[in-house]
Amino acid sequence: MTPSVYPLRAFIEAIRHQLGDLPPVPHAIDEVMTWFRNHQERLSKRDGYDAISTLHISQTTLSTLPEEIAYFSGLSRLSIIGCNFTKVPSELKNLVHLEVLYFQGNNILEIPQGAFNTLTCLKELHLPNNDISVIESGAFEELTQLVQLALGNNAIEVLPEDIFQKNSELTTLMLQDNRIKTISKEIFKNNPKLKYVSLYQNNLPPACKKNSYYGLPDTVTMMF
Repeated sequence: MTPSVYPLRAFIEAIRHQLGDLPPVPHAIDEVMTWFRNHQERLSKRDGYDAISTLHISQTTLSTLPEEIAYFSGLSRLSIIGCNFTKVPSELKNLVHLEVLYFQGNNILEIPQGAFNTLTCLKELHLPNNDISVIESGAFEELTQLVQLALGNNAIEVLPEDIFQKNSELTTLMLQDNRIKTISKEIFKNNPKLKYVSLYQNNLPPACKKNSYYGLPDTVTMMF
């Protein structure tokens, strides 16, 4: 019995209804892996787990992902909402075709450097309503296709000056309802496509509440 069997059962329970007409997951832990493998063979007639493009997991006690998430390598959209995750799961690394990731309403505390390094196709990343207080430099550096980034309703106080420097496609940035006290004038210098920035309900001084402070034209909507 591998340690991943335990999160695997919770994971299967959370997504079973999205996999078609499959029987209930067995209660006996030692039968869970057999169930998973048997239905991989059954689903192979419909191109297998890797043919599934969207998964939605919500309002469960799930706090980690099983390594078997790698079987869903064709995912382009994943939602994990209202669960018990306290960190970005490393198991996401195999979902290299993800374009949209919703991870709100969990208990994530920080975004470390390289947290999303393999998700280079990601266009939307939604992380609101967590407990994020720390975002390390390089947290989003491989997300060169990122268009929308939502970080509202967290506990962020500081943004590294270079945090968005590799996100040249970024158009929408949501940072409202945090604890940000100051922002570097240079933070948006590599974001030429930026159209909308939400910064209301922070602790910014008046000087940081104008487009000109960041060298942005008036065509960029800034919400303070």
